[in-house]
Amino acid sequence: MSSDSQSGISPGANDIQHRRRDFQVLVVDRDDGRRESMLDRMMELGFGSVQIAAAPDSAASFADAQPPHIAMVSIDPVQEARETAIKLRDVSREIQIIFYVGEDAGATGMRVARSLAAELGNRAPIWDIVSIPKPADDAQVDDVKEAIALVLDRACRRLFYQFETEYWKDRWEKIAPKDTKDPVAVRDRLYACVQEFSRVRDLESVISTASHAFSRVIDGRPVVYLRWVSIRNSLVVSQLEGLLDPKFRGLGFPIPQADLLRDLAALSPLREFVNDVFKVTEFTALLHGTPTEPTGVFVLLGSAVTPSGKDEFEAISFLFDLTWSRLEALRDRHALERVDRGTGLPNKKALREAMEFECVRARRLRHPVAAALIEIGDSGTGETGEHAPTSLEAKLGTAHEAVMKVAGATLRRALRGTDYVARVDRSRFAVLMPHTSVAEAVGVIDRMCRLIERLQLPALEAVSVSQLRARAGVAEYPRLSGDSDSLVHAIDDALTAAWSGLGDSGIRVMVHEVPAGFQPDFEPTLPSIGKL
Repeated sequence: MSSDSQSGISPGANDIQHRRRDFQVLVVDRDDGRRESMLDRMMELGFGSVQIAAAPDSAASFADAQPPHIAMVSIDPVQEARETAIKLRDVSREIQIIFYVGEDAGATGMRVARSLAAELGNRAPIWDIVSIPKPADDAQVDDVKEAIALVLDRACRRLFYQFETEYWKDRWEKIAPKDTKDPVAVRDRLYACVQEFSRVRDLESVISTASHAFSRVIDGRPVVYLRWVSIRNSLVVSQLEGLLDPKFRGLGFPIPQADLLRDLAALSPLREFVNDVFKVTEFTALLHGTPTEPTGVFVLLGSAVTPSGKDEFEAISFLFDLTWSRLEALRDRHALERVDRGTGLPNKKALREAMEFECVRARRLRHPVAAALIEIGDSGTGETGEHAPTSLEAKLGTAHEAVMKVAGATLRRALRGTDYVARVDRSRFAVLMPHTSVAEAVGVIDRMCRLIERLQLPALEAVSVSQLRARAGVAEYPRLSGDSDSLVHAIDDALTAAWSGLGDSGIRVMVHEVPAGFQPDFEPTLPSIGKL
């Protein structure tokens, strides 16, 4: 962020990935091969100081001699992981302890790690838990490195945030008594600002917190945030601090070119806008982002920031940039965790969240929601139904992901905008259709299966696959399942039936059969919307 007289600090200028070499990491693992592999991956990622230990006592000795910033602790065995965490906490409360679970431990290992973290509680708080995949071949080594980088960079960002806030606290302790302002009030305001920034959890709240803090610096005068709208090349009022009149929201003005944001003091459209709308001629403007990639502009109305308030002003600016970049990183990680890399579609985790939400909404609106599980295989001769998907992947090899990407795009285009499609396994896609009964869903899913089977791709011809085969299982909430979990099991059971002998006879879609005596939560009262 920059003022009209200073160079900007962009949200990405303090990228933690460039600071990995400044952080010390300790890896604690009884398994020699896994420990050495973790060491190699971290050195490749650029961490300059990495130590390894095999047992709790040696880990405590290393930490006592040179306390690490981050400790990666394997939960295998669990008892040693517990002892290691406690010993490291006895050495320093500042060590960020991360439990990691090998892929061979699977979901059970993650449950054990979470249970252990909850058991340790405040005695030895655990910062994070991560599953480290075991690469099956060289092509998957990057996935391992990325998994390690994500969790370590997240811890590094938190540490960096703590370091910088402590720096500003120390700086204010030294300079506040010499300032013409009340040193106690200045210090208290900065401490309150640090606490406010640490509590925010979304990007809009960061802007509101910064606006409130800037307003305190200029003795309560109004602060306006103008958001950059790139599609219109304009700045538009989106937030107001100290101005209760909502009529200002949405007002804005165009900028001939973004490069003009390099010098906000000389930006005549901004000066004219502030004068015409807010009736002031003096203000301080701060750029959020960079002139090439702007995010917005803070405008502090009234006389310029006084020299005595300049350090406080710079501290708030820096805390804003730091908090914004931290939350952007968390948002990006959250989004990546819910996207299938091969197709760009939502993954199984995202689907389960969407399915739970749609079932809750279906209960509230008393509408049905249909779901389907589609699996793609090879229609070649000599295959049984249950082995068709595995056989297809074996034939395609590295081209399998490219074929699945085309299949996913085909399914997405065949659905309404309100429907949901996700990739949940190597050759499986799930479809969620709100406000749709199972009778309507069967026809739609059958058409989608036919579209898949009509695909003619060079990758298929190269391995002599004449035609794809698609089979699907369909179910509905509330009439064929009791909740989101049972809806998942229902479509899986129906898909199994579709790949049976009935599937070989040409039946593409099977509907889940409910057991005798099943009672739905409710009977849908409104007719569902048919597909076009």
